Amino acid sequence: MKNLFNSFYSVVLLALCLIAFSNCSDSDDGGEVGGTDNGITAISSEMEKTVSLYGETVEISFTASGKWTPSLQYSTGSDWAAITNTSGNSAAGKGGFRVKVDKNEAGQERILTVLVQVEGYKTPEVVCTITQSGSGDVSSADIALNEFMHNYLKEHYLFKDEYNTLEVDCKNVSYELFIYLPSEDENKYRRWRNFPCIFCECRSTLYLFIY
Repeated sequence: MKNLFNSFYSVVLLALCLIAFSNCSDSDDGGEVGGTDNGITAISSEMEKTVSLYGETVEISFTASGKWTPSLQYSTGSDWAAITNTSGNSAAGKGGFRVKVDKNEAGQERILTVLVQVEGYKTPEVVCTITQSGSGDVSSADIALNEFMHNYLKEHYLFKDEYNTLEVDCKNVSYELFIYLPSEDENKYRRWRNFPCIFCECRSTLYLFIY
């Protein structure tokens, strides 16, 4: 009986030693395999962001438990975004960077996944998912803004008589295109008419997307 008890006790000790060794190995690799600990202890910026088709810069900020390296994953294409202004990446603590998204020339919605790899951890952490609108994506909010501005111009615009002769598109262009400031891309749009500013007597120009 004593020998049986000693054998059982030995097996239990061996099992405990194997478990402890396994935990130590996982810890050395930077977290449990398949676990959620990737070295990012807090994310203070938005984790989901939608940006304009004209491009935008997104701020990313978080707290890491060690040195880290950022990277980008593209849903389609490549090199239409860049990481800039990286700070705090050489040690544990608060850090961040900016992601500059270029204008969407492809015409379709695209998604950018922003990752941070912390030194000593197996897998990177997703700190932000950025969705960029395509030229054909018009939100209900944009349509509502377009219609509001269109109705306002018809009633209150100084040159409303001229404006009311136009065929204005409210449903198929974004608000940014509906009232558009001239740029290097002006020649890419179909037809343009310009009128004096509706808000004051300055010499600035209001551009409207029309057929």
